[in-house]
Amino acid sequence: MKHASAALGSLAATLLFLAGCGGTSDGPSAISVTVQGQYEKRVLSSAGFSPTLSTLPTRYAYAQVVNSASGRVEAAGTLGADGTRTFSVPKGITFFVAIYASTEVPASGAGSGFYFYGGVKKALPAATYASAEAFNLIPTWYTTSADSAANSSGSLTLRALETTGEAGAFAIAFVGGFSSFLSSAFRNDPTTYEVPAGGGLPTVFRLDQHTGFSPTGGGEFYPGSVARTLWGIWKNGAVFNGSPAGLGTLWSATIPTTASQGYEYGNTPLACYPTYLTGLRRLAGGAASSAILDELTLENVGDGTDPTSGLYLNSTTLWRLPAMPFVDSGSFPTYAAGWSFDRNQAQAFRFSHVGGARTLTLSTSGLGLVLELFDSVGLVRLTTASSSGNGVINLPTLPAGTYVVRVRVDPYVTYPNGTINYNLSVN
Repeated sequence: MKHASAALGSLAATLLFLAGCGGTSDGPSAISVTVQGQYEKRVLSSAGFSPTLSTLPTRYAYAQVVNSASGRVEAAGTLGADGTRTFSVPKGITFFVAIYASTEVPASGAGSGFYFYGGVKKALPAATYASAEAFNLIPTWYTTSADSAANSSGSLTLRALETTGEAGAFAIAFVGGFSSFLSSAFRNDPTTYEVPAGGGLPTVFRLDQHTGFSPTGGGEFYPGSVARTLWGIWKNGAVFNGSPAGLGTLWSATIPTTASQGYEYGNTPLACYPTYLTGLRRLAGGAASSAILDELTLENVGDGTDPTSGLYLNSTTLWRLPAMPFVDSGSFPTYAAGWSFDRNQAQAFRFSHVGGARTLTLSTSGLGLVLELFDSVGLVRLTTASSSGNGVINLPTLPAGTYVVRVRVDPYVTYPNGTINYNLSVN
């Protein structure tokens, strides 16, 4: 059984392997191998989950080209936004490719660096760990190809299949601020580093210093402010005083069965930092509430309003609150970069439903938009709309409850720089 050198365990994988048999030689010493990473995802549509599987790229995942005989890593690096990267491989060796559920998303600015990074461990989370090293020793999910002979340049497609359970590891999106906080908390070190993607010295940040908001204004929608306030809450003597038990409570506030009351992280139609904080304040106890709010104020979380209060949750910061039925129209900016969407490229609407039928219809004259319906557990239905047809979610027997409808751009559509319009009706 093969082991990539960075792996601490092995995963028996069911794989689709495609190797280029033709091509041209790169000379006597090396060939070029273009790796395409993919994972399978079950299609969720307006009719619910279907047997159909879609294939998506493992964007920004870490890949290694490993010598099958010696275990030597011959080449390694992060795949691009399309899940591909070309590696130089010594000619004549036998090799395999390993792709890890370890993601490194580059920053969008001209200065490069990371927007966020993180990985998926092959284990269920424990309540506590003996040390940071004990956590680090848990292997990262990965999948490997079959052996291939490095005779000539070509391409290799490696797909994590939905039936193996690997695909889910590559589908997880990481919350940058919470991930940065956990990295520092496991090390008990407030220092974080932004490593230039092209090499060079890292930029150093400290989670225990509030030297100004970045971007200007700070707040609950910026990873830096999330990370700094979580560090402050953990270290605050009136809250958790930096204790392991306190770190466990911070973790528990992300678990649906623990944070299960109204508008807490596990029981809200829109999971985000304010709903996480709603559960955290309850779990931390009433005596800690004032100190928690003091830490949030340092980073402008809530913009002067308690982000766990009814005043905030019933405001228009997270969602609009229309009377039923309703119609709405608007537009979003679009960016040619693609593969993600910003907060200004989505609009959410929260409504109460007494039970019975609901029909949601989205139209646009643009290239494509996504329409989603959430309940307190998560995503209920999803559909898309474009200039070629409307997106419709028709639910004859939707249970009573609180729901959120969200319209957003589609990160898998290639847009020009510009705007896209939408028209939404919920009847």
